Amino acid sequence: MASLILLNYACKQPQEYSHISTTKDWEELESTYKKELIENRDLLDSISETKDIKVMRDLFKVSRQNFKSLEPVLSFHDKQVYASLNAPNILKVEEEDATDIKELNPLSFQSLEENIFGENPDLILAQKTAHHMSNKMEALARNADFSHYQTYHVLWMVRNQILRTTTTGITGYDSPVLQNSLEDAVSAFAKAEYLINLVLTKHPNESLTKEWENAFTANNNYLKKHSFSSFDRYHYIRNHSDPMLKLWAQTVKELTIHFPLEMAVSNEAEALFSNELLNLDHFAGYLVDTLTQEKIELGKNYSMRKGFQVTEQ
Repeated sequence: MASLILLNYACKQPQEYSHISTTKDWEELESTYKKELIENRDLLDSISETKDIKVMRDLFKVSRQNFKSLEPVLSFHDKQVYASLNAPNILKVEEEDATDIKELNPLSFQSLEENIFGENPDLILAQKTAHHMSNKMEALARNADFSHYQTYHVLWMVRNQILRTTTTGITGYDSPVLQNSLEDAVSAFAKAEYLINLVLTKHPNESLTKEWENAFTANNNYLKKHSFSSFDRYHYIRNHSDPMLKLWAQTVKELTIHFPLEMAVSNEAEALFSNELLNLDHFAGYLVDTLTQEKIELGKNYSMRKGFQVTEQ
């Protein structure tokens, strides 16, 4: 049975998302999301049922690729569940009081990878982990509802994936044993391209469509032609990640998209290491008023009176 499932998914890889016909609100996105969740559930079920280490490893690689394809949407739609499914294999201790201390082992793709591909594979723990993760995929598919989504939500998904790949993906954070981060990034960007095409189907713009096509092609070509150890991350950020962030900001302006609020990353950010990347008010807490230029000047004046060195940014 596992061999049939592998053959079925092998024929589908890599997933193609670029060609979009029509979309009614975000029904197509929701349908695609649910379909891939169920596919991942079935793959994880197969991992939980096999005792053949080679089959388990093959199933994991396909399931992992599917998960990275889900990542741009899942990480936005249900941030907490995504974090639990992608958690590092580090023991977590929760202490209510001295009499109630819980040790929690992560049940995630990272822990599953180490259980299957580590020096001492633990197939029983891998089966248990896969079964737990399968149940989460089932629950996610059953409860997914995108009826409230607007264009800006989908644009946030795209930008978040650009930043996520740059800050954690290419570092190897979530592929600690296989170091499969570059291949993972290609799968995630295939979905990001699908998302931007959905947006441009609702807001047609031929020049932006071409620019995004070129950006994704150049981005993916660079990811594909390097190994994890030889990958030039500085070059990637300057020549691929930052230009895509700038194109994202350009898209927002040209399509006149209005955001109801600022997230942690400023809606005007155009580069990873720019002063404008983070929205400082997001981290201030609800009891703190919005940061203004007057408050900045007040802080500078106070620091100068106290003899602290103040540098201009």
